[in-house]
This record gives sequence, C-alpha cells and structure tokens, in this order.
Amino acid sequence: MSISARDADDYAAQLLVLTERLTERLSAETEALEAHRPLDIRESVEETRSLSALYRQESARLKADPSRLTGLSAAHKQSLRKATEGFVAISERHARAVEAAKTDDGDKVMAQMKAMPINDFYAKGSIRKEDGRGIHDMFLLQVKSQQESTEPWDYFKVVEKIPGEQAFTKLADSKCPLVKK
Repeated sequence: MSISARDADDYAAQLLVLTERLTERLSAETEALEAHRPLDIRESVEETRSLSALYRQESARLKADPSRLTGLSAAHKQSLRKATEGFVAISERHARAVEAAKTDDGDKVMAQMKAMPINDFYAKGSIRKEDGRGIHDMFLLQVKSQQESTEPWDYFKVVEKIPGEQAFTKLADSKCPLVKK
C-alpha cells in the first residue's frame, strides 16, 4: 500500500492526513498507557502498526525522490511541517522513555516518561505523576496589527506567560480516578 497522488498538493494532503492520524493514534495510546489502561489500546494497535509502516514507506519514498513535493503550495508546506513536528515530538518522547527504561514494558516506560521533563517543540514542563497531566506554561497571545507584523508568518505577540501551575487544573481539583484524595 502506498499513497497515489495527482500532484504535489494532493500528495501533501494525503501525507498530512496520514501524519495527523498516526500522531492522533500515538497520542491516544500514550494517554491510555499513562493512565494505566493498556487494555484500552489493544484494538487500535494493529491500525497504529499499519499507519506506522505506511508512514515509514512514504518517508523513504520522499527521501529517495524529493521532487514529489515540487511545486507544493505554501499552505500545504506549512501544514505538513506543523503535523510532522507534532509527530516527531511524540515519537521522540516515547523513544527516549523506552531507551531510559531499557525496556518496552508499558508500565516501566510510562513511569519513565512521567519522570522525564517535557522538552519539545510544543512545550516545556513535566508530567504530573499522580494523574498523568502534562503541566507546562501557556501564553496569552494578541493578534499583531499590520504595522507590527514584520514577516508573512508574524501574526501574534505574547501578552502574558501563564505558569503551568496556574494554567492547568490543580491536583486537589482533579477528577481523575488515579488521584487519591
């Protein structure tokens, strides 16, 4: 199985759907494992494996023939770049946890992931051990005026940085069944 496309934009659109679906699957499986619910993923593991195999195959095809994306629109480039960064972030985090735990045993890997700080493209912070929630700073943004914007991608300015401890539900207020009150 492989992606069959009319042109670069069609190929990028299909690759984007694949990347987003695989990222979604990995995120859901990671959440289930962090919540100590490994049985929740048993029905989706085969889909994740198939998507992973297709992603690896398409990555190899693209590396061998980068011209598949020649003429790609700027919008598709940006969407594909963003989706790939999200996929890489979750994949690298999982790989680092497996390496650090020296095993692929789900409970041990999840314990290791919770012990490791989050430090990727999207966030820096930690995972709260009690309920598995990712805690990181958030930003209040404001759209820049046309005069303030200096680049085509320059849309926002940071108004305020909100510390993760304030941005997310307090542990005492958590409704997570893993939290002992």
